[in-house]
Amino acid sequence: MKAEPTATSNLRPKHRRQSSLNVYDILFVLFKHKWKIAIPSLMGFAGAAAMFYWNLRSPNYETEAKLLVRYVLERSTVDPYEAKVEASGTHGMAVMDAELEIIKSTDLAIEVAAKIGPEKILASKAGPPSKVEAAMEIAKNLEIKAERGSSVIHLRYHHSDAAVAVSVLKQLIDSYFEKHLALHRSTGTFESVSRETDQARSRLTQTEQELTKLNSESGFLSLADAKTALDARRNAQRSALLAAQVELAEQQIKVSYLAAAMGAVEPEAPERIPDHAEESTPELMARSKAQEKFRDLAEQLALLKQRRNVLMISRKPGDPMLEALDRQVEAVQQQAQDLIEQYPALAGQARGQGAPSALSSGIDLNVERAQLAAVEAKCKALTEQTKKADEDMEKLSASAQTFTNLERRRQLEEVKYRYAETSLEKARVDEILKPATMPNIGVVQSPSVPIKAIAQTTRRLALGLAASGIVTGLLLAFLIEWVIDRRVSRPIEIQTRLQLPLMMSIPYIRSKDGMAKLIGKEPGHKLLGDVGDLTFPPEAHSGNGDCLAQEGEHFITPYASAIRDRIMFNFELNNITHKPKLIGLTSLLQGAGTSTIAIALAKAFAENGKFKVLLVDLNSSWSVALPASPVESLNTALNISRTDAFRRNPRSLYFAGAPTHRSSKGARSLASVEMHELMPQLEVCDFDYIVFDMPPAGPTSPTIAIAGFMDKMLLVLDAQNTNRESLSWSYAELGKGRADVSCVFNKTKPHAPRWVGGET
Repeated sequence: MKAEPTATSNLRPKHRRQSSLNVYDILFVLFKHKWKIAIPSLMGFAGAAAMFYWNLRSPNYETEAKLLVRYVLERSTVDPYEAKVEASGTHGMAVMDAELEIIKSTDLAIEVAAKIGPEKILASKAGPPSKVEAAMEIAKNLEIKAERGSSVIHLRYHHSDAAVAVSVLKQLIDSYFEKHLALHRSTGTFESVSRETDQARSRLTQTEQELTKLNSESGFLSLADAKTALDARRNAQRSALLAAQVELAEQQIKVSYLAAAMGAVEPEAPERIPDHAEESTPELMARSKAQEKFRDLAEQLALLKQRRNVLMISRKPGDPMLEALDRQVEAVQQQAQDLIEQYPALAGQARGQGAPSALSSGIDLNVERAQLAAVEAKCKALTEQTKKADEDMEKLSASAQTFTNLERRRQLEEVKYRYAETSLEKARVDEILKPATMPNIGVVQSPSVPIKAIAQTTRRLALGLAASGIVTGLLLAFLIEWVIDRRVSRPIEIQTRLQLPLMMSIPYIRSKDGMAKLIGKEPGHKLLGDVGDLTFPPEAHSGNGDCLAQEGEHFITPYASAIRDRIMFNFELNNITHKPKLIGLTSLLQGAGTSTIAIALAKAFAENGKFKVLLVDLNSSWSVALPASPVESLNTALNISRTDAFRRNPRSLYFAGAPTHRSSKGARSLASVEMHELMPQLEVCDFDYIVFDMPPAGPTSPTIAIAGFMDKMLLVLDAQNTNRESLSWSYAELGKGRADVSCVFNKTKPHAPRWVGGET
């Protein structure tokens, strides 16, 4: 009989996103529990007012002062740190915070208490007060404030005695100046700084004396100058030695060439040079070429020696260019020696042509040998001088380490002495500086005339009481709404929190409308059937037993019509066209309004006269005793619906009782077995709609078993007595029978304005 649910028949959202807490949820709690919030808040405000009233009976006197912190000068005699930091602006926040902490310090409060006298500050104390107790009283009644970016410090002090208030604040300012000067300046250290300066001067004098003594012993005044002069002398000697060695090598080669050119060590008669006439033409040409080549070699050797002498002035020994020139000189000399060996007569011819060096045979061999001995003596002398310079350098290096250490120590002692002199000058200035004449901090306003005021502690306690009342009310409201109270408060919670489909929300309306106003009959109209098995649900009775019609519309009628339209749309959407269409209404508890909505819904289906509607009471809560038995009542209604008289009857709304059984306590309840037996007859009856008013869906209720036969189930919820867990369980149990269930939220009370949201 029931159509199989299609893809569009199940209107329940299966994967609806769980909504999070938003501002409308908070506003709803505030409006709903406004009295729970208001009462603790009023109690808190009352406590605050009582504290203010008590304070006015015993007033405190307040005096105010202002300090201007232009800058803070940080300097110390212990380390070289010194800085001047402006107190205003962003960079001065740390400076102002530090000054505030100095004023708030316990040491400063104890010092003020000792100078004023603890007995004056704590005059009301029974026993003799201590300085610590008086300091705690000062810190408790002292207010210190400084605006960000400002260089002004505001000081306020409260006391029950006006004179004591002014005295404490004045002494606090004076003690603050002294403490500020002691922390940021080098006060009280003049003697120690003077002693350190004398010690630094003594160490510097001793180091200078040791340095002078070393200079006298070493014979030089400056290590750098002595080292420079010795390096210059040694370099000059090495250069001269190198030049002499080169000259010696040249002279040795020259002598050896001359000796070889002259033929022997002892002089011999010169060989006669043959005349040109006696030589053949090829021999003359070869000799002429040899002479020309000999002259070229002589000129090349002269140029190479000249270039080498020039380079030896600016180049060091072992320079690649000097070595290359030496190799070229040796090559030219070797070529000349080869020519002389081949043509001995070239040695005599070279004298007449002025050939240089070893190429000229006109130079006396003894003279050259004497010059060679002179060069050798020169090299020996230069070697001795260079050795002596190296020894002097080694001696200087041995004394240099001691000299360097003394020089370094003298410089360090001089730096320390200069710093000590500077610190001594600062300490001398700080020693004569008075706290009242500090240039960086000034008094903008001296302690003012005391005025009556509320103490800071009293204000804080009063504000705390007022705030605690508000917070207590808010915590109580949210604790009840979200933790303790498990009932559904708003229709929107059914969709957002429980993820269940909601069809309609019906507000709570105070009305005297009863069921008789929903359904009645005109006086004198006879019921269908001779035995009265098919009747209307009577409520008010006339003298002859007929139901009287009521004037006006029942308050539930518009909502029932809206529910009817949505159910019919649901049937059309899911292609449910069979007859009859079964609609069941149930609830979680008695008194949710299921019967009223069932009667109104049946009347709404039957009001146009096109449909035959049967209202079946399965709840056994509002039906009257019928002439026939309850089983025969519903059974008879189904049988009569198939007669021609039923089809011709213009009436469209009918009533029938339900099969029940009596419990051991005498109460009647729905017999689910009999209802299952009647289901085949329900499928062949001629009613268009059958509306079932079912018992509440509890763990032992037969409604759970019957709901699966319905084409549509409406779960009526009492807005004041619907538990979230019970609703979730009942909906899940009804859904196990594949019932199409929608919720109707009845008796909704407007706890908050409609703009808060959540009302449908």
